[in-house]
Amino acid sequence: MKPMTGYKSRFPSATGRVAALAAVVLLLAAGPAGADVSLPGEQHIGDDELGGTFVPLDPVLFDRMGVYPTHFHLTEEVTVTEVRFEGLVMENDNGRPYVTIDGTDYSGNWDAGNDTLALDPAPTLAPGLHTLAVTSDCIKSNGGIGNCTGVSRTENDLSFSEMTLVTQSGAATQSMHWVRRRHAGDGQDLQDDDYEDLGNSGQEPFFYPDSGEGGPITVGFSLGADTYFNALWMFRLREVTGSGGELTLRRGGTEVWSDTITGDSPDLQDTPAAFPIDTTLEAGDYTLEIAASEDFSWDSVILKAPGPTSGTVGLGGFNALEPGADAIDGPLHTKVSGGSFDVDLVSLNNAGNPQNFNGDVELELVDATSASDCADLTAVASLGTATFNNESRTTVSGLTYGNAIGAARIRVTEANPGGNSAPAQGCSQDSFTVRPHHLTVEARDADWETAGTGRRLDGTNDAACQAAGGSEPCHKAGRAFTLEGAAFTAGGTAVSGFDQATSMNWGLMEPPHDGGDTLGTRSPSQVTFAGDSTGYRTDSASYEEVGVLELTLTDQGNFAARSGDRSDDHCVTGSSSNDPSADPAGEGRFGCQAATEAPATAGRFVPDRFELAHSGFAFEPACAGGSTYFGEPFGWAGAPEVVVTAVAGDGSTTRNYEDPFWRLPDFADRYEDDSGTEEAADDGDDHALDASGATHQLPDTAETAGQATIPYQGTLVYDRPSAPAAPIGAGDQWVKLRFDVEDGDGIRYEGGASPPTYEISPIRGAGPVRFGRLALENAHGSELTDLNVPARAEYYDGERFVANREDDCTPISMSGAADAVRLQLDDGGSWVAAEGEVGLLGGTGGTTQGTATTGLAGGYGTLTLAAPGEGSTGYVDVRADLVELPWLEVDRDGDGSFTEYPQVRATFGRYRGDDRILYWQEVFP
Repeated sequence: MKPMTGYKSRFPSATGRVAALAAVVLLLAAGPAGADVSLPGEQHIGDDELGGTFVPLDPVLFDRMGVYPTHFHLTEEVTVTEVRFEGLVMENDNGRPYVTIDGTDYSGNWDAGNDTLALDPAPTLAPGLHTLAVTSDCIKSNGGIGNCTGVSRTENDLSFSEMTLVTQSGAATQSMHWVRRRHAGDGQDLQDDDYEDLGNSGQEPFFYPDSGEGGPITVGFSLGADTYFNALWMFRLREVTGSGGELTLRRGGTEVWSDTITGDSPDLQDTPAAFPIDTTLEAGDYTLEIAASEDFSWDSVILKAPGPTSGTVGLGGFNALEPGADAIDGPLHTKVSGGSFDVDLVSLNNAGNPQNFNGDVELELVDATSASDCADLTAVASLGTATFNNESRTTVSGLTYGNAIGAARIRVTEANPGGNSAPAQGCSQDSFTVRPHHLTVEARDADWETAGTGRRLDGTNDAACQAAGGSEPCHKAGRAFTLEGAAFTAGGTAVSGFDQATSMNWGLMEPPHDGGDTLGTRSPSQVTFAGDSTGYRTDSASYEEVGVLELTLTDQGNFAARSGDRSDDHCVTGSSSNDPSADPAGEGRFGCQAATEAPATAGRFVPDRFELAHSGFAFEPACAGGSTYFGEPFGWAGAPEVVVTAVAGDGSTTRNYEDPFWRLPDFADRYEDDSGTEEAADDGDDHALDASGATHQLPDTAETAGQATIPYQGTLVYDRPSAPAAPIGAGDQWVKLRFDVEDGDGIRYEGGASPPTYEISPIRGAGPVRFGRLALENAHGSELTDLNVPARAEYYDGERFVANREDDCTPISMSGAADAVRLQLDDGGSWVAAEGEVGLLGGTGGTTQGTATTGLAGGYGTLTLAAPGEGSTGYVDVRADLVELPWLEVDRDGDGSFTEYPQVRATFGRYRGDDRILYWQEVFP
C-alpha cells in the first residue's frame, strides 16, 4: 500500500494553533529497533456483555475488527513466531484469542499462562505495511467454547493493553506504533455506540470511543539512536467539524515538527492520512501531541521510518526523486522522450537515513521491469555525473533520455570510492516511465483497392479521384489499406523502446457526424508498436463507409502504468499534455498518455462499386389486351423502377454516399430491339425503336443515404416501316434497356466492369406489333335514308392486309377530338368535321352531315350520314384525318408510300336500279 503524500492537500489549511484543553500522557520507553514489534494500546473486542469489565467500555464488534484491522509497519523482512498479549482480560477463562495477519487466519497453540499465541505456520512478512485483527472463541448455548460458526452464539469479549509480535531475530522495524483507537475533543458524542462506519450507512457519524479524552492527547517515546522518519500516518481518521487539529513532536520542551489536520472526512478511510516529516530525530525522549478544539478520532498512529530498504530495489546508499520531494519516499514523475528533466539525489547511510557525502557519482538509467537488486538491473543509458559537496542532497539538472522505457529507475554509483572498498550504489526508490512526446498515424495505400505505402491518403472532397483523372487520393470503402506511424521526440526524432498497444480512434470529419451521417465499421481498434524506431504498420486496415476521417492514437496511459506512474498519480491521468505547467494539481507532471498531437486526415473513402436491381419492367400493348401498331406509342404495364446502391467491399450500403459525396450522374438510357428468340439475339431482324418518350426521375441526392430508387415513366414507339412489314409476334417481342453506371470518381457498376453497363432484358408485353392501316369504303344509298360509311382497321399479315379484330381501342370522332380518327367531309374543296352540314355535289343538290359514329369494336366502325331528303341527290367525299394516329395511314395513290389519309365517296340517289325496288343498300359483314 502506498500512502497519500500530504494529508494537507486533502483538507483546507489550518487557521491557527488549537488551544489545549487537557492532557493525557502515555510514555513508551522502547527504542525504535529490536527483534520484536511492539503495538501498545488498549483494545476491547466483542459485544460488551459484561458492562464495565473491559477497557475501553464499548467494544469493536467482531465483524468490524475484521473489516477495520490494526495496521503495523516493518522495515525489514521478518518471520513472526508468536503474538503476546499484555493485560489480557477474557470473558471466559477457557476462551482464547485468534489473530488474522494480512487476511490469513492463524490459530496455533495458545499458552494461557503466558498469554501467548504461537503462529503455525509462522508467517514471513516483507518490509512494508501490514494488518492485524484479533477475535476470540465463542460460547455455545450449552456453555462450551466454539469457533463462532453457529447461528446461536455469544461472543466471548476480550481486552488487552498491548500486543507484541515476537520475531525470530533481527531488527523488525524502526517505525513507532500506537494502536489504541482514540477520540480527541470535547466529548459531546454520548450515543454509547459500538465502533463502525456509520457514515457509510447514511447515519450521522459518531466517534469511537464515545467520550472524548479532551485534548491535547500526548504519547511519549524514547529513541536509543538517531532515527530518520519520513512520515506520520493516522489510520481511519474521522474529522467532521472542520474546526481543525494540530500534530506536534517535541523533544523536551522544544518543538521539532508540526502539521495541521483540518477538513471533513466522516467515513473511515482505509488509506492513511499521511503527514510528511522527512527529519532525523536524535536519540532521546520525545512526545507526540494530538490536539483538537472539537472532535476527531482515529484507529492508530505510525511514526514511519523507511528503514534500509524500500520497495523491491535496495536504496544501497543513494536515492533519486523529484526536486523537493521526500528524501526516502519521494516519487519520480513520468518523463518525455528527448525532454530535459531535473532530479534530486540523496545520499544515505547504512541505516537508510540521509547523511552528508562529498564526491562524484555516476548516473544511469536502468530497466526496472524486473524486481532484481539495484546492481543487477540492466543499464539502458548513461545520464552523466553529479557532485555532492559535503551534503546529503543535491539537484541535478538537464537530464535527458531520447527513447522510451515503460519502467525505469535511476542508478547512482559512487565514482571514486577510494582504496579497495566497493562503491556505494543505490537506485531510485520509485520507478518511472519515459514516454514518447507524441505518436503519429498515416493512412496509405498502393492504389484505391490495395494496401501499400505508395500514396498518402490525405484527400478531401474538393476534386475527383485520381482514378477518374482528378487530383484526390481516394480509397474504396471496405478495401484493405495501410496504417503506419511511429513514436517521436518533440524534435521529430523517431523513438525506440515504445512497445505498447495503442487505441486507434476514428472520427468522421466529412460529412459531419451529426446524427444523419454514419461513422462506419472500421478496423483496427488498436495498433501495437514494435518497440523500435519503425513504429508500427498494418496492411489490413479497413473502413466501410464514405467520407473523410480523422485518426488519433492514444495508449490510454498504459505505458505509464508499467511503472505504476498512472496508478500512483505520478502523471496526469487522462491527459497527453507535454506541458508540465498545465498540470491541474500544480505539481509539474506530464500527461500519462502517449498520443497523437492532432488528428490525421484519412481518405477520401468512396464506394467500392454500385449494385443495381430493377423491378416492374414489362410493357403494355397500346390497345390493352390487344396489340400495338408500328408507330403507335406504348407504355409500361406497371411501375418499373431501378434501385442503385453504393456499397462497400463487403456489400454493405455506404449511407454517407449522398450530397456532397454523391457524384453519380443521371443515366443515359439506351433502348434496343432484339425481337426474335433469345437464342438469336441481335439476329438482324431488329426494328427501329424510338425511346425519346421514355423517361425516368432521379431522386433528390441530398437524402439518398447511399441508395436511390429511380422510377420509369413515358412511352416507346416501334418506328413504322415505309413499306408493310410482317408482325412481331407477342412471344417474340423483346426490348433491352442499357445504361452505363459510373460516377465522377470512377466508381462503377460491379466495380471493374468495362464498359460499366447495366442491362434490363428482355422487356416484353407490347406485342404483337403490327403494320396497320385504316380502311374506309365507298357507300351509296337512297336519299330518303341515312347512309353508313364503313371503317375497318387492318394489319399486314406478311402477305396481305387483313382485319385487325383485336383493335377495340382506336377512337373515331366526327367532331375533331384529339387522339382519335377525325372523320371529315369535303365542303366545296375544304375539309370540315363530319358533324358539320355540307352540300352534295354532282346531283340535284341538298345537304348532309354526320349524325353518329362508332369507335372500332373488333376492328370495325361506321360513320352515319343524314339522308338529304326527297329530291336531293349527289355525293360527298369522306376522309379520315390521321394527323394524331399516323400509324394507320394508307397508300391511296399506289406509290408504295403509306403516308396518305384514307378517302371515299358517299352517294345519295344517283344509282336508280329497278323501279320495283324501293331502295337498296350494300350490307358489309
